Amino acid sequence: MAAKFKNVITEIDTTGSGQALLTCPAGKTILIRTFYLRNNNNADSIHYLAIKDNSEDSSNSFPIFDFALDVSASTTAVNRFPIVLEENDIFLFQTSQANQAVVLSYVELDTGVTQRYRMLCVSLADGVTTSVITCPTGSTVIINYISFF
Repeated sequence: MAAKFKNVITEIDTTGSGQALLTCPAGKTILIRTFYLRNNNNADSIHYLAIKDNSEDSSNSFPIFDFALDVSASTTAVNRFPIVLEENDIFLFQTSQANQAVVLSYVELDTGVTQRYRMLCVSLADGVTTSVITCPTGSTVIINYISFF
């Protein structure tokens, strides 16, 4: 399994809609390790981070946090929660102010047969029991991180 360590370093000046920062290529899996943000604007900014999980629902994106990430003028924010993108999944960023410096550090892996990293985004209905994950026969599933919101 080849591993390539990469960064996305950019400035976001488009406000009001989700901007694709990273799309996972075919035959690859991406592990996002760090998302760093600096608000270079003179005004406070509200940010939203989301994943478009194409294996679950290609038309909707799922928020990473259950709240807006409010970053004061000239300050920084860091997300260190692991995020996994599979083939054609998209990492989205939305801001309310221009001049947002973004650094996204990740590792790109060849999609492997013996070891596979996944992220599962599921929308659950209120009061309904739902199976979230089922371990395939002959496999082992290790849940590294789980978040509900």
